[in-house]
Amino acid sequence: MKRLILLFLLLPLLSVPGRAEIRVTEVNFLESLGLDVNGAGPLLVKCDRAANRTILVNTYTSSITLIDDKDMSLVNIPIASRIPQYLKDEALALDERTGRVYIIGEKSLHVVDPVSRTSMTLATRSQFEMVAVDENTGNAFLVGRSDRQIGWFLYEKREIQYIPCFDRAEPMINLNATPPPPIRKAAVDESLNIALITDGYTHTLFTLCLDRGRILRKRPLDVKKGTRWHTAGYSDARHAFYVVIETDARKVVQAVRIDAADVMDIIVDLPEYSEGVGITYNAVTDEVIVPYDNHPNVHVISFARDGEISDIQVPAYGNDATALDETRNRLYVASWAYGEIDVIDLDTRTLVKRVKDAGILPHQFSMDLQPSAGRLYVPLGATAVNGSHGAAVTVFSLPDFTREKILTGWAPVAIAPLNEETCLVFNSEDAMAEVRADGSVIGHRLPVDYPRHTIVGPEDNLYLAYGPHQSYWPSVYIWAARNGILEIEPNAIETSGPFHMNFQYFDRRVPRLSQAMTVDKRGGLWMQQNNWGGENLFLAHFPEGIRQFQPMKRVEISERVLRETTQRVLRYDEETDRLYLVRIGETDSDPGRLLIIDAKTGGLIQSLNIGVTPADLVVDADHLYVSDFDDHTVTIVDKQTFAAEKLATDRQPLDLCLLEGNLWVISHGSNTLQQLKPLRKTFPIPFDGRPDLLQAFEGMLYITHHSDSFFRVLRFDPES
Repeated sequence: MKRLILLFLLLPLLSVPGRAEIRVTEVNFLESLGLDVNGAGPLLVKCDRAANRTILVNTYTSSITLIDDKDMSLVNIPIASRIPQYLKDEALALDERTGRVYIIGEKSLHVVDPVSRTSMTLATRSQFEMVAVDENTGNAFLVGRSDRQIGWFLYEKREIQYIPCFDRAEPMINLNATPPPPIRKAAVDESLNIALITDGYTHTLFTLCLDRGRILRKRPLDVKKGTRWHTAGYSDARHAFYVVIETDARKVVQAVRIDAADVMDIIVDLPEYSEGVGITYNAVTDEVIVPYDNHPNVHVISFARDGEISDIQVPAYGNDATALDETRNRLYVASWAYGEIDVIDLDTRTLVKRVKDAGILPHQFSMDLQPSAGRLYVPLGATAVNGSHGAAVTVFSLPDFTREKILTGWAPVAIAPLNEETCLVFNSEDAMAEVRADGSVIGHRLPVDYPRHTIVGPEDNLYLAYGPHQSYWPSVYIWAARNGILEIEPNAIETSGPFHMNFQYFDRRVPRLSQAMTVDKRGGLWMQQNNWGGENLFLAHFPEGIRQFQPMKRVEISERVLRETTQRVLRYDEETDRLYLVRIGETDSDPGRLLIIDAKTGGLIQSLNIGVTPADLVVDADHLYVSDFDDHTVTIVDKQTFAAEKLATDRQPLDLCLLEGNLWVISHGSNTLQQLKPLRKTFPIPFDGRPDLLQAFEGMLYITHHSDSFFRVLRFDPES
C-alpha cells in the first residue's frame, strides 16, 4: 500500500479524506519555499513600474505570481481557471492607478487585486485574446477572433456586457504552428473618453464611448491586407495607436500609426522580412521596433522622422521577445538561435552587448524590465507552441547580467519507486525529492533542467527524460533546448543516523525531446521522439543502455507524421516482444493510430486506426485496450489477428486498469468508474469532481479524484 499511496503525493497541498484504515501521508513540497499556492508554467511577465512589482502569469497552475522588487519576495494568487499558453502579452493589462491586474483566461476574465491578494473571475461567452483597461473606472474592453461582439467588463457591477460590432467570427483551433497575435486590437484613451477597436479582417477602426460603451463612429484603414496584426503600443500624448501588419505568408508589410482623432494616419511600408515578433513602441522617441524570428535584423521605424527605417544587424535570427528601457534608450532582445540576449543602443543603432548562455527558448514571447531595480525578468521555460516548462522566473541584474532563479512553485511531474519505503518525485524545474513512507523528505538538486518523465531501468537504475523543447535537429539546432536522458544510479550510504541515499548521474544529450520511454527484456531502452514538421515517425533505440546518441540506430517507421507532440503512449509487451505506440490524429477530429512494432527487428508489424484522442493503453494475454477520450469508447485489439472492436463507455474515458482479468476504466467527463470486461457495470463516483488516475493494488482499485475544493483518494472493493 505504501508504494501506491506515495503515488498520490503528485498533488500535494490538498485535503485527502478517506477511510480510517487507509493511511495517507501528505507531503507539502511548497513549505520549503514559504508558499501556500503553487505557481508553475511561466508564460507572461509584466513589470508594474509605479508599484515596484512584477507580475508573472502561470499557465500550468491557475495562479498569478506577484514579486516585490524591493526584496524579491513573492506570493501566488489563485485564480479560477488556467491561462491558455497561446495567449500573448495583449492578454495581460495593468491598471496603474490601482495596481489591479487583468488577465484573459480560458473563456474567462480574471481581475487580481495585489493589495488584498484576491482575485475575481468572470466567465465569457467566447475565448477573447486582448484586454484594454479604462483606468478611470476599472472597466475593460475585450476582443478576439472568435466573437462578433466586444466584451465590456463593468468593474462596479462585476459583470460583462456585449457590444455588437463585427460581421465575422472564427473558432480558436490548433494550428500546429506559432499562434498568431490577436487580429482584433483594443486601446483606451481616457483623456479623449474613447476606446479604439481595430478589426484586422476588414481593416476597420471603431471608436467607442467609454461611458456608455456605444460605437461612436467607424472608418476604414487604408492598409494592406494582413492576417496577423501586432500591437506595438499606444501613445496617450499623441493620441495614436501603433500596429504592425503581417500577411498570411508571414511577410511584415507595414507599420501604422492610427490617429485616434481621425485626422491623419501614417503608414510606412516595410521591407517584407518574415515573422516579426517582440514588436514594441518607444513613446519617448515615437518609434516602432520590429525584431524578426527569421532574420538577424531589427527594424526601427521613426514616426518622428517621417517613417525613416533603420536596419540594425544583430548576430542571429530567432528574435522573439523584447524589453525596452526608455530612459537609457536601450533595447533587450531575446534570441533563441543560440539562447542569448542582445543589448542594443537605440541612440547609435548598434549592438553593444551579447549575453551568452541565457537559456532563451523558441517562441518565448514575453519579458520585461524593471528600471528602478535594474532587473530584467525572463520567463525561461515559456514557449507558446510546445508548452511551458519549469516553475520559476529568471532575473538578470543589470548591467553585468548576473543571474538569479526565483522559484515560484514546486510542480511534481514524475514519480519512481526506489524501494519499498522510498520513492523519488521529480518536479518540473530542476529538483527531485526523496520521499519516504513516514512523510520525511530529502531534496536533491538535479544537474539538468525541466524533468519530463521517468522509468525504472533494467538494473534498478532510473532513466529521466528531460528538456524544454523538441529540437529542430538536424535542420536547425537550438542551443538552449537541452534535451536528453539522465541515468540515475541510487546507492545506499551506511550511516549511524537516518538512512540516506547517494545518487550518481550519467547525462546523455539527445537532440529531440522524448515523450515516452520503455525498456525491453534485453535491457534496451526505447523512446519516442517528437517529429518536426512532416517526416516519418521514428523511435530512438539504445540497445546497451544510455550511451552516446547514434542517429543510425533509430528505428524509422513508414508512417508519415506532421502534427507535433502527438506520440503519447509507448508500451512494451514482454510476452510477444513487441512495442505498442499510440499517437493522436493529425487534427483534433482525426482518429488516433496504434502501431505494433517488433522490438527485436524494429519492423512495423501492423498499424490501425483507433478512436479520437487515445489516452491510455493496457495489455493482457490476448488483447490490447486503448481508451479513446473524445470518442467515448475503448478500442479492443486482438494481439494475434489484430481485429479491433469498440466498446462504448461513459463520457471521456481516461485511465484503464486490469485487475484479476477484469477491465476497468474511469471516465473523466461523466465522473464514473466502469467495469467493461467480462461484465459491464457502471459505478457513479459519489463526489462532485473528476477522476484522474486509476491503479490496482492487492485486489483493490484506487482512484485519485479532484474538484475545485478537494483532492481525494478513493478505494473501491470490486468484491463488495
